[in-house]
Order: sequence, then C-alpha cells, then structure tokens
Amino acid sequence: MAIATLSKLAEQRHVPATFAYADALLDDSPSASYEYLTDKFLQGLIGAAYRAVLNKVFFSADAPDSADIAWLNAEANKANIEALLVLLMMSENTDYYNYYVNQLWTIAPDTATQLNLPRSVAKQSEVGEVAFPEILNNYNKNRVLKPTLEMKDVGIALYQNVFSPMICRHFVLKFNPHMQPSLIFDPISGEGKPNSVRTSTYLQVSGAHIDWFSLEVEKRLASLSGLPASQGEPLSVLKYEQYQQYKPHYDAFVGNDAALHEMQKDGGQRIKTQICYLQPAEEGGETAFLRKGLTVNPPAGSVLMFDNVDDDLNVLTASYHAGMPVVKGTKWIMTKWIRAETTHYGHSIYTLKRK
Repeated sequence: MAIATLSKLAEQRHVPATFAYADALLDDSPSASYEYLTDKFLQGLIGAAYRAVLNKVFFSADAPDSADIAWLNAEANKANIEALLVLLMMSENTDYYNYYVNQLWTIAPDTATQLNLPRSVAKQSEVGEVAFPEILNNYNKNRVLKPTLEMKDVGIALYQNVFSPMICRHFVLKFNPHMQPSLIFDPISGEGKPNSVRTSTYLQVSGAHIDWFSLEVEKRLASLSGLPASQGEPLSVLKYEQYQQYKPHYDAFVGNDAALHEMQKDGGQRIKTQICYLQPAEEGGETAFLRKGLTVNPPAGSVLMFDNVDDDLNVLTASYHAGMPVVKGTKWIMTKWIRAETTHYGHSIYTLKRK
C-alpha cells in the first residue's frame, strides 16, 4: 500500500494503517516514527506510545531513556495491559513491582490470576512517585549469567533464571489456543509432515505473534550465544502432553537430499540450539543426550544451549538428543535454532528495520 494512502487512512483514525505508516517511517527515520506515534497517543490512540517505545528498544540505534518508561506508564494508566506487563518485567526486584502487580489486579484480574501473580496491596501513595530512571536502570542492568552445567567439548551449557515465571507463563497463556500438531521435515517432498517421531504440538512465533516478550527473549538468547539475533529462525513454542515426546534426533541438517540443501539456502546449517524451559512436566519430559549419558530437566526460566556442528560445520554426534516422553502433567518449551548466516526471518525482523 502506498505511503500516501496509509497516511490518509491514518488521519481518518484507521488504526492498522496508523501503525503501518509508523513502520514505514521507521525504515527511514526512527525518530520521526517515534514522534508520530507518541503524538497519536496524545490524540487518544491507546497503544501508539507502547508501539513507539517497542520500536525504539528493539529496532533503533537509540538507547531507551526515562521518557520511554514514562510513556509505558502513561499507557498502563490507560489500561493498556501489554504496557503494564512490560512494566512488571522491567520493575522486577524494585520497590515498584508490587505497585504494578496491584494495578494489573485492578484492571485485569483474570490476567493476574492466570499469570499466578500474588495479590498485592501496594499503592502509588505507598511507593511514592514512580522513579522511571530506577526502572530503566533495572531493565538495562547487565545480568551476567554463569552456566550451572557445562560440557565444553560439545558446547553444552545450562543457564538458570534467564526468564522470570511471568515471562514463561505469558507464552503459555498467549499461545495455548493456537497450537498445531508438530511436523517433521520430509526430505522427499520437501515439506513438513506429521510423524510419530515428534508428537507434540507447536507454534512458530512470527508475524502477528511477535510482541515485546518474544523480542525480549530473542535479545537475551542472542546475548547468551554471542551471535546476532538475525541468524535465528523464528522461536518455536512446543507443548508436550502425557506420553508425547520427540524421539532421538539431530537438530542439524543431516544428509545430502536436494530438499535439505534447499532448506540451507535460508541461513545455512543449524549451528546451535537453545531450549527455553517454560513449564516442566510433573514427571518425565527430560532432555536426554543419549551419546553423552546426560539428562537434564531444569526448572522454568532455564535455557539449555548446545552446538550442533563443529567449526567446520561437521555434525557433532554428541548433539544427538531426545525429548523424553511426558509421564504426568504438561511440558512447555520454546526453541531457537541458530543458523550459520542471516535467515530470511532475521533479515525481515532485524536487518530491514535497522538500516
């Protein structure tokens, strides 16, 4: 759609056109897009300031500042739940966390209940004026994570407390209604097909599913791997119910089929895997590295990272692993596969928006 048409529709208060026009501005001038969206918020468009801050945090060279936290707070005061959830994440371990918890209980008690948030009685009169610089500093804090388990010969590393319980629960709640049967790549047809090897359900976090939290996860995962987020495939959310599993397999592309070579045109080989644990099963569901005799079943919020290939892109036999059958309860994980080069997804999400 032409920019002029988007602009006209936006002036007629067409919300999708407004955001599309802001994204078009973002490509050439992030500051112009930011100013346009915050102005639209002041004119009454709830969500516009939230979108402006999101774009600045993830798609601009400019670092967020206290004014951005103030915009999110203004959105939260207009009952924008997305902005309020982001402020909850940013204010964890500060005096303002309970204040925002209380605000969520007030405007969206069902959401607070589903997120398993404790009831809080903290009010603004008790915490005083919200200190936006303190929340910003807390969000920007450089959290150096050390692995609780490491096998350097095969690049296996387990990190705990990468994500808060609220972030984990957010993904479970948001995507549970949209899960579809998992597929296995068929080298003959070149398409994904249901297969007894993999019996979970899944959802690819792309398009309209992308939100602040998915981008936040990708940022933290990129920090752990030391590789650009643009080399990643979209996040894949996976749900395993009783008896469901992922039988032993490699994440790397193994074989010389033409279809496999075709798949590697999108970023090359899968060089690393990162598994985010959102909710462990009550029993079973471990991740097992069969050729290393290693089984892990970490708590929610953990990330398991391992290499799929060596420096010469030869498949590491030690990366052969399985998602063991769930015996009781439901297991939720989120997987990020990292390619050797920039992927189509990474280019569209990061490169194009960060000229």
